[in-house]
Amino acid sequence: MRNWTEIETQYITGNMSQKELAESLQISYSTLSKVATENKWSDKRKKFRKKAANKGLERAGARISRKLARLAEGTELLIDAALKALGDEQQFYRYIVTDGMGEGVSVTKEQIFEKLDAKALKDVTSALRDLTAMRRDLFGLPTQGETVAQKIAQEKLELEKRKLEHEISEGEDGESGVILIPERSGGRPDDE
Repeated sequence: MRNWTEIETQYITGNMSQKELAESLQISYSTLSKVATENKWSDKRKKFRKKAANKGLERAGARISRKLARLAEGTELLIDAALKALGDEQQFYRYIVTDGMGEGVSVTKEQIFEKLDAKALKDVTSALRDLTAMRRDLFGLPTQGETVAQKIAQEKLELEKRKLEHEISEGEDGESGVILIPERSGGRPDDE
């Protein structure tokens, strides 16, 4: 006696066609096909695959959401660190200096000079620009230039729309575009 529940499960959760399954189990294809049709195996397989795909998409979506949240949090922490560095008045006047003491001995220390460290300032500015771009990309925010370009494009579109509406209402030869048909005297036009 065949365990049709087990065979049905194998078909629904697997990738074999009914014919391939019948051959692998050494069952008559017509018998398997008849049982499959009566019990709507194909519909059950479609539902199973759809449910599995939805679960996969949910898991993938959750993973992506967690990654985006971590990326957003990391970006905010980096921006905070850069802003903190900018808040330190002496930040760009500090240098790391290594003094040789002789006999292969050296001492490394931090010193403050009056000369601005232009490279450090440039590095922080570049980092802030990169972090701002990352934040824009992460949240889908347009740059100021993109916002201006969108506004200009919208205004152009509105002008073209008004121009077209004006041309339609005026007609090509400056007239109203409305055709007046004179009435006939003596009844309806269909009477003739």
